[in-house]
Amino acid sequence: KYTEFYKRLYKAILNANQLILQLDDGKDPLYKGEAYFLRAYCYFKLVRIFKVPPLVTGIDVDYSLPKPTFKEVYNLIESDLNNAMALLPGSYSEARKPGYSPHQGTAQALLAEVYLTMAGHPLWETEKYALAAALAEQVIDNKISYNLSLVSEFEELWSGDSVLNSEIVFALFYEEESSFDDHISDISIGYVITNDRHGIGSNFHPEFHFYNRYPSNIRKKITFRTGR
Repeated sequence: KYTEFYKRLYKAILNANQLILQLDDGKDPLYKGEAYFLRAYCYFKLVRIFKVPPLVTGIDVDYSLPKPTFKEVYNLIESDLNNAMALLPGSYSEARKPGYSPHQGTAQALLAEVYLTMAGHPLWETEKYALAAALAEQVIDNKISYNLSLVSEFEELWSGDSVLNSEIVFALFYEEESSFDDHISDISIGYVITNDRHGIGSNFHPEFHFYNRYPSNIRKKITFRTGR
């Protein structure tokens, strides 16, 4: 499954590369901004799961690409997200397809997470903590125009009437009967958007300090699995 995941991420990257090379910033800002965002999203997935992936920024196959450093991979992700922020619309309602397509707030939120990651292993660029905080603050301050905030009741996130809710920064939705491999294959420029969000979990492990400081409420109980 991870091999297929790797291949599908690169398929999305190649599609994004083609759009980035062909689209004009002035004539097609929405589509090009989305392409930059998606390429950054894919490389961020790759670098955290597979360490240093080959940096493919063109559409030609080159088997002699040198192995990049972590710094080079994160520099591309940072650059792509800054380009995305410059091209994407400034609010949720102005997005190409509100609720499904990214906007500036989506890119800001992802870049904040990227900076948090760069501040830790393996780069240890601790100055990125301040940049992450500044971007997160922008997202919070613009929560109304970005449509990003906590829902009043946690259970709403699993309600069929709440597929598009304000806690979703960026998501891909799939048919209920789709298999895990189908989910992977649908990661593409076109964003296959349907009506079910169930069945996909996360194996990321939070830092203990983060877990210990998390408010002791129903969200903590449902979100984290401790084994106890």
